[in-house]
Amino acid sequence: VEIARAIRVAAATIDEMLRLSSEMTIGRSHIQERLHRAFSLTAELREHHGLLQGRAADLDRLVTVQGVAAGQKHGETGSTGIFDALEMDRYSELHGAVHGFVETAADVQTLGTRVLDALAAIETAVTQQGLVNVELHEQIMRARMVPAASIEPRLARTVRQACDATGKRARLDFQGGDVMLDDHVVNDLINPLSHLLRNAVGHGLESPPDRVTLGKPEDGMLRLAFAREGNHIVIRCEDDGAGLDLHRIHGLAVQRGLIAENADLGEDEIARLILVPGFSTSDSVSEISGRGVGMDIVHT
Repeated sequence: VEIARAIRVAAATIDEMLRLSSEMTIGRSHIQERLHRAFSLTAELREHHGLLQGRAADLDRLVTVQGVAAGQKHGETGSTGIFDALEMDRYSELHGAVHGFVETAADVQTLGTRVLDALAAIETAVTQQGLVNVELHEQIMRARMVPAASIEPRLARTVRQACDATGKRARLDFQGGDVMLDDHVVNDLINPLSHLLRNAVGHGLESPPDRVTLGKPEDGMLRLAFAREGNHIVIRCEDDGAGLDLHRIHGLAVQRGLIAENADLGEDEIARLILVPGFSTSDSVSEISGRGVGMDIVHT
């Protein structure tokens, strides 16, 4: 099996590359705006050229009519008339100038078509450059990505410490470790996930004797699962403990004035009271629970 070569790159360098990639995207957007403006101006130019061609055609017809009239007059008066000869010369010069004007208008139309072709080629090139830039940005983003499994050892240690402090037994079932996350996001997730797992041990799991009485294994199960759903990363934390004591949560919330005693709350609304800062259902303060901090931090 061929092992891919790897090098260490400073996070600041990756961030700077992302910044430059974003600048390229913004610059390409500005080019596209100017390109669309050029297409609009070219369309306007073609419209005016159509009017110019119409005027040229009218002028050509007018000169032709004058030439025919002059020829008829020349035929009537004979070929010896000096004035008639000069008139014919002037007509010839005017006819030549008008004919040149009509040809130039036709050349301008051809040039306008070539300009449109050039703009279309530029637009194609800009679109291709945009695709390359998107791929570059994704590659740079991947350079910052790390698998979710990279934080599993730290979270497993958190569970062991919580079990040692409470005398409970639990094992962590870590799922979706191959889901890739931004390195900054992973670092930001460690503390709230540690809070969740400590609360699961301290509040959710029963003691080993109680679990045996309930017909459960002595070792509690904590499941932390990472999954990608569309453009989101979904993290689910579960335990096989007793669950939330909604009656106790409601009673403490009423006692502390968080809700009215006769408030009509559903189970989900009562459950969300544990996210209120300072709220705790523990009777004593320990390293694991009772301090009223944790779930509100996770929520934040």
